[in-house]
Amino acid sequence: MIPRLVILLAIAALTSSVEAETTPAHGLEAVAHGNVSLGGFWGERLRVHQEVTLPHALDCLEEDGHVENFDLAGRRHRPASLVLVAHA
Repeated sequence: MIPRLVILLAIAALTSSVEAETTPAHGLEAVAHGNVSLGGFWGERLRVHQEVTLPHALDCLEEDGHVENFDLAGRRHRPASLVLVAHA
């Protein structure tokens, strides 16, 4: 299992570095994410994920105690000088 995981991680690392170095196809140019809007099928899918799927997944994680484990782990490894501010 571990050798397979190592191979998959290596492939992912190599693939991401190759993609970052390649230029877009002729005639394409980069667009800032703020200038992109999705409608239709993908816009609806993103809306459903934001309003339904993600809150449900977070509720399940909180119910099973996973979020509390991250909080505990964060407190254990947090430097004394770090102050966290809660956002509403």
